[in-house]
Amino acid sequence: MKRAIGGNSAVTTKDDSYTREDPGIERVKRIRNPALVRERRTQLLDAALELFVEKGYHRTTIRDICARSGINRASFYDFVQNKDDILRRLLYRMHHPERPESNGEPYDPASLASFEAYLIYLFEFAWTENREVIQLTYRTAGDMARDDLGEVLSHDAALVDRVAKGIDHFYDLKADDDRVALIANVIVFLNAFLPLRGWNLRQFDAAYLAKTLARLVTDMIGTLKTGAGSEAQRRQA
Repeated sequence: MKRAIGGNSAVTTKDDSYTREDPGIERVKRIRNPALVRERRTQLLDAALELFVEKGYHRTTIRDICARSGINRASFYDFVQNKDDILRRLLYRMHHPERPESNGEPYDPASLASFEAYLIYLFEFAWTENREVIQLTYRTAGDMARDDLGEVLSHDAALVDRVAKGIDHFYDLKADDDRVALIANVIVFLNAFLPLRGWNLRQFDAAYLAKTLARLVTDMIGTLKTGAGSEAQRRQA
């Protein structure tokens, strides 16, 4: 019988400071070279992700991860707590695509020249960098502990909110237009759709996919101002 992944634990929001209330964290704190911690942790996460996709989460062992990453088992706990911790870090990385120049901060749509530029980045990142993590999320969702699944759903809701704020920033729509939330949810769905349909989309270049979807979405948003109005507005008419 498979046990639930994870359990009750406290997490913070940035990956570098992502910690759990676990005695082993003291070993991580003793390493005073942040660049080394980031490099080794990335090695472990990348190796684990490959194995989770190849073998499944439950069939992958810490020994497997160490062998694939080239990091010995004695050092494993200097950088992560356990296998559950690795999974949580991978899920966090999925919901927080980083700007290369931002020290780990996720993109703010308003920081770019257009909403279409933000969507291109979001979709291309999902296809080129986040594909396996998104696939892993859907494969392991049924085995997650309730608090971990809640964390995933919370990150998903935060992404929807960030996208909705981007729509508000770039498009002159009324604040109570409930279609904004609907479109934001569609965008987040499309962001997951690409990796989940990867088997049938491999013939397309990542940039082409991202630009095509981004243009479709922005064209759709452009019709909101000329459409029939929000549900609330129609009820008042």
